[in-house]
Amino acid sequence: EDGSGGVGQAVFVLISHSFEVCLPEVTIHSRPSWDSRCIGRRQLGQTIAATEETFDGWAKLAHGERGWVCRRSRAQNGSIHDFLSCVGEFSQPLPSAEVADGAGPRRFVVISRTRAPVLNAPEVGSSLSCWREPGELIVVVTQTYNGWVRLADGIGWMQAFTPDVGPILLCPLFVQ
Repeated sequence: EDGSGGVGQAVFVLISHSFEVCLPEVTIHSRPSWDSRCIGRRQLGQTIAATEETFDGWAKLAHGERGWVCRRSRAQNGSIHDFLSCVGEFSQPLPSAEVADGAGPRRFVVISRTRAPVLNAPEVGSSLSCWREPGELIVVVTQTYNGWVRLADGIGWMQAFTPDVGPILLCPLFVQ
């Protein structure tokens, strides 16, 4: 799965994570929405690789497969429904483990003591896009399974945590 956003933008490979279908069947959609066109199906026990996830639980397929699958969702009563189960552990916790009750971006706040880099690709050593200051709010559209977030409007990527700095970003729960 490449992260290319178009002509002149960096091409990179997102780290994938494996999931197993835990329902009799799940549907693959063209976009991260139940209202989008169904473009495939997976059966109970089949493995799916995904690279990033929306905050309402839609996972983007990896390894050249097109589409999105709902990994988990929040019901009207607040309970969480799992469609896929994790195979192994994430290399880092999700930047926001909370499942939103609706689609759309989420606001994070920069909580590091120093300014934080926004990079052009979700890779340490990638070229710098810009900086974000402590206390600044950022708008995020997806998160990866290795601790990166994709900023809105194609601005770039940020790490939510690094071993040398510690926590960099925080997503305040229920404040969107």
